Amino acid sequence: MLIILLFLVSVFYSIKHKSIGYLSAFHFVCFLAIALFICNGIDVQYKANISLPSDTDLYYSAFKATDDIRNYTFYQYPLALRIISFPVYNSLFAVWGQCVIIFFLLDIIVKKKENLIFFVLFHALIYTTTNLFKDNLILIFSLVGYILLDKSRRAWIQCIIIFVAISTIAWVRPFIGMALPITFIPFWFKLKSATLKQVLLYGSIVAAALVLYEKREFIQGVMDAFADDSSVQEGRASAPVAIVKVLAGPTPMHYFFADRFFAQPFLKEQGVFYAILHCCYYAAFAYWMSYLLLNFKECIRSLKKSVAKCFLLLLACSQLLCYVIIYGSADIRQRAIIITSLFLSTLIGKELFIRKMNRKQFRIWLFTISLLFILTIISS
Repeated sequence: MLIILLFLVSVFYSIKHKSIGYLSAFHFVCFLAIALFICNGIDVQYKANISLPSDTDLYYSAFKATDDIRNYTFYQYPLALRIISFPVYNSLFAVWGQCVIIFFLLDIIVKKKENLIFFVLFHALIYTTTNLFKDNLILIFSLVGYILLDKSRRAWIQCIIIFVAISTIAWVRPFIGMALPITFIPFWFKLKSATLKQVLLYGSIVAAALVLYEKREFIQGVMDAFADDSSVQEGRASAPVAIVKVLAGPTPMHYFFADRFFAQPFLKEQGVFYAILHCCYYAAFAYWMSYLLLNFKECIRSLKKSVAKCFLLLLACSQLLCYVIIYGSADIRQRAIIITSLFLSTLIGKELFIRKMNRKQFRIWLFTISLLFILTIISS
């Protein structure tokens, strides 16, 4: 079975690169989330609140379908699950399979293995990978694109990789097509003429606008539905507040009382689980913000040298802008993709989670986590 093979390869890779502890921790947290389904006798999350089924209802139906799977909307995702779980067509087994793939890709990308702890504590990523969401396919192709770009040095090959990655993602998230101008990033790195760079920049902006115009009916349809089905039921927010909601998420109390606040269905035990995990994420997020403040110039220099990092950064920013400007919010699944991409694009080969902070670092960390609590409470 492909999943078992990938898991064994992932284990051997983590042993070789001394990240087996983080692999074990990630899978342990994922198993806890999946165990909550098993303890409640359900296959996937959509049955947690049958009066308000989520997207997983659609993907579960397609995954279990005996008729032609192509009759279902966004069939590409459940078809991918069938392929990796063959011959065991069990939804929980398939969900674990996508956990294996995503962590393996993260393990390959992150060079300083201590930084993998961010993903172990990242509640949005755990939630997304342990559920049937097409967002997992988007994340996988984004990470595969990063790895291939990082290994390639020829501009035309990098352009093909970016085009294929974005086009594939657009199968299940059509408005991502607006990011197709990112395809020309490799040539930006090669051009020495400032005039040609400006032409390429403005041409990319016009191309993105044309894609948005072409997809306007689809976007409007999703926008109408999304207004009443965001991660927190207050719905749309102003752009500055929405950005805070995307990056920081709702407060842990929102997860603890998930039945009052969330449109996405949660089991009661899951609310407690994700509330605890979200508190841990606050601490990790504050580390990340202090890391960026102290190493901002190095992060910029690193971006200027890496097509792969620019690809992830621009892909994340394009999604962030769409959800903030068009939809006014982003739910937990989209946050998993956006924040994971932003985090990976800002790593510069240093250990982020240092065990002993100096006074300056501690002050920044304390200020950030305090501000984080205040802002998320205000934005909730």
